[in-house]
Amino acid sequence: MEGHKALARALLRSTYQDLCRGARGPYRSTYLSARRFLDTPLFEVCCRLAGTRPQVLRREMLRRAAAHREREQQAARKAR
Repeated sequence: MEGHKALARALLRSTYQDLCRGARGPYRSTYLSARRFLDTPLFEVCCRLAGTRPQVLRREMLRRAAAHREREQQAARKAR
């Protein structure tokens, strides 16, 4: 069962990283795929295997990914 949990956590980590890339630019399709994944039964199964509630993790992933993108945009503006 530990292998299943590790796979679920890896999938959730990858989803978060894809959300951090944002919906614009070359990673648009990756972001959209990750966004759609959040609304699937498989996301809920992964969350339960990882020991977290799907609603809470979904909300936190979206919030933190948006904050991450905002920080990157601010850094890019300062670098100009």
